[in-house]
Amino acid sequence: MFERVCAKADEQLKLVGASETGSTCCLVFIKKSGAKRTCHIGNLGDTRAVLCMDGNTARRVSIDHKVTNPSEQ
Repeated sequence: MFERVCAKADEQLKLVGASETGSTCCLVFIKKSGAKRTCHIGNLGDTRAVLCMDGNTARRVSIDHKVTNPSEQ
């Protein structure tokens, strides 16, 4: 699903001539099955996803992608 959404956004950016610029993106998909919820997060660039646990506590749930990060082989 994330791939489809990103591909559609890429198509739209090409239509307006903005496909060669930098971008960031943070996507969240929450699936509910009965009382259970599963959260899927995807990010691109130096975006960050933060989850509010109980109305008071923030928990970082993604890693920023930066050129200063060591590459993964």
